[in-house]
Amino acid sequence: MEAKEITRRLIKGSHAIDRMRAEVSETVKMLIGFVNNCDRRQIIIKTTREFGSDLCKWSIGHYYGQGNKLQVKCWLKEKFWESYAFSSYPNEIPFHTCNVKPVYMSLYVLVEGLLKTFPELEEYWKPLINASFVKFDV
Repeated sequence: MEAKEITRRLIKGSHAIDRMRAEVSETVKMLIGFVNNCDRRQIIIKTTREFGSDLCKWSIGHYYGQGNKLQVKCWLKEKFWESYAFSSYPNEIPFHTCNVKPVYMSLYVLVEGLLKTFPELEEYWKPLINASFVKFDV
């Protein structure tokens, strides 16, 4: 690969990582907001909920030292261990570049788990789902 192509790919990759990083943070904050509006929110206060797949494990709950705020965490599964990859509290753990794409690709696991725990979320996010079909002129 030529230096010009490498440069172009570095720039494009950097933009993609920045976008995915922002979308993960924004989506998680939005989901926490939706869960905070649920009548059955108290089930998370008592017990942290975990949702997993072959690639990752997400959790949502109240963690010590965070007051009355919900926190979302993500671990990526390796062959013999799990690595802590993301926290909705950005000062708790750095969101490393190598973890951004796998966390981004696994967001559906969190959404699926939250929907099973809080079926009423479907009503909360219906306006956003409907808006996603709007096409804008470019």
